[in-house]
Amino acid sequence: MATPLTVRVVEHQAQIFRRFWRGSATFYILNPVLFLAAIGFGLGGLVPESTGNVGGVPYDAFVAPGLLAASAMLGATAESMWPVMAGTKWVRTFHAMVATPVRPADVYAGVVAWTTVRSAVGGYGRFLALAEDGIRQTAGFGEPEQRRYPWEQTYTRDAWLDQLPTSGFFAQIPPDTAKAVIEGIGDAVDAAGGAFTMRYTTVVVTAERIPAA
Repeated sequence: MATPLTVRVVEHQAQIFRRFWRGSATFYILNPVLFLAAIGFGLGGLVPESTGNVGGVPYDAFVAPGLLAASAMLGATAESMWPVMAGTKWVRTFHAMVATPVRPADVYAGVVAWTTVRSAVGGYGRFLALAEDGIRQTAGFGEPEQRRYPWEQTYTRDAWLDQLPTSGFFAQIPPDTAKAVIEGIGDAVDAAGGAFTMRYTTVVVTAERIPAA
């Protein structure tokens, strides 16, 4: 069974990521942590001297959701700008791709899929870290622990295409483009045999409550 060409584009992006993941780790993890330390705790240390909080919420907790959203947004922006310019103009890797059986629609869908995965992983990783910090600050629980539960779901072509438009990405592109992307993805699923198995990992942050003295 042939691998869908869109998946091949995603594999290409993943191979590049393997070469440069250290820089991405700095961007997605270290930068938000340093910014939270500087703004949330540094500047935030001045807030209690005036009001004590922001609307009843500690300042570091107030800015943390914004950092989470900014991390995901900037990650998606970075993946959608310079790598795309390199593929279309500077290095012209996209030109090399479409010289093979890979179609422009496959390149587009593959890059969009990879960008979505990258920004989601970066954002959710930071979200889990913030959740753990919030549990620690309560002083009512033991050390937080992450639990991971891998699972799989098999989708038919129709089942996958029915839920695909619910992704926020499709609300950001013109209807004609969204239709073309969905049709291309449907063709890719058909080429894979009409169904495929998606692997997921559910991540849960837990902590044991400390008994009251």
